[in-house]
Amino acid sequence: MFYLALKVIRYAVYLYDAVYLYALALNKTFAKQQDPRNGSAVFDNMKRTEFESKSNLKRILQQSC
Repeated sequence: MFYLALKVIRYAVYLYDAVYLYALALNKTFAKQQDPRNGSAVFDNMKRTEFESKSNLKRILQQSC
């Protein structure tokens, strides 16, 4: 049971980081006056985004993605 709880918490952290990164990218998209419905523009704004994740790691999505 304890193992399952840790696994769920780990996935929750990953989900939080993904939503946070998406929010940062949308914010950049709006700041550049781009269309937020354009997935390529949103993804391009994710590249080279650096943030402190909830898992206490520094995350950077590389430009080459």
